[in-house]
Amino acid sequence: MSQKVRIFTLSLIIVLNLSINTVVNAKANYNYTIRWNYTNRGQEKYNFTEVDLGLPYFNNNSYQEIVFSVRGSSFKVIALDDGFSKILINSHTSLKSAKSYQVNITYHIKTSEKEMVEIEPKSAGEIHDIPNEYIKHIKSCDVFPANNMEIKDIAQEITEDEVTVLSKVFSLIDWFKEYSIYKYSELPRYPNITIRDPRGDCDDLALLFITMCRSIGIPAILQTGLIINQNLQGEDIVWEGHLNYTYEGLSWHAWAMVYIPPYGWLPVDLTLSKSLTPIDAIIEAPYWRPNMVVAWNITEYDYVKDEINHKENLISNNIFLESSNICTAKEYNEIKQINRLYYFIPFIPLLLYYVIKKSVDHS
Repeated sequence: MSQKVRIFTLSLIIVLNLSINTVVNAKANYNYTIRWNYTNRGQEKYNFTEVDLGLPYFNNNSYQEIVFSVRGSSFKVIALDDGFSKILINSHTSLKSAKSYQVNITYHIKTSEKEMVEIEPKSAGEIHDIPNEYIKHIKSCDVFPANNMEIKDIAQEITEDEVTVLSKVFSLIDWFKEYSIYKYSELPRYPNITIRDPRGDCDDLALLFITMCRSIGIPAILQTGLIINQNLQGEDIVWEGHLNYTYEGLSWHAWAMVYIPPYGWLPVDLTLSKSLTPIDAIIEAPYWRPNMVVAWNITEYDYVKDEINHKENLISNNIFLESSNICTAKEYNEIKQINRLYYFIPFIPLLLYYVIKKSVDHS
């Protein structure tokens, strides 16, 4: 083989190596606008609570950046839990009879795809491998009653034959796959209710799952956020007609975050458990996608009580709330597999002809 042919062969190998798929990181850019309109149809002045005027607050991190602007109202950010804050409107404290009050906020959101860890069950750790700093997330509290013996006994029975944290989590997911039913509910339910009637929506099931994890020594918290999809839209009139919730381009979602050594914090999305295997509830979770924006980490704050009180206050005082939620995409880059070889294919025949011809001419 001539030197030029050898050079060409080497060049072709290099070109073929360039054909390795290149992943373009998925990035997204959105505008999310919330408009709340409170109307007092009662006879008395209504005093607003923090629950009435507490807007979502999104934390910034390496995969999401959120800047918000509140129109025409003063506000402050209040921390309710570790990783759970709200934007509290404080320019309006009460609402007179027959009057209305509107709150407007816009979030400018930039997100990117989260890096998924590779899960290998054979290398999964056990309970004793969990760092001490996360033991606080097995605490029993009102929203995660891990000391409830009914919940604890069921969780132990489900996982008693498993050794690793991952296998215990898989067993719990299998239990939810067999026994739970996804069903929309107007209000979140406490786990001690859901365990006896395992029907509920995303946060109802997640609350029970987290409580079961905590009851057997596995750290877990609730995470909530937005799933952004331009095909999502609808209207829910609930709370005896006192709440009219409309949404376009998004939906709020909730899931469990579980500490699984040695991988760290991983999402477990029980809305996927019916059709997929246990590991898919982790690796196929919407959490990983750039159209998922994380809002809150709830470690012990009783947001269920807040929701119940909010409903009762609106109904008893004849207050009506219209909540409009609209999200639009400014730009979006899907994950694309780019084969670099495509750029070189048109030139390969010409290059091959030239090198072989020259080699023959000089032989």
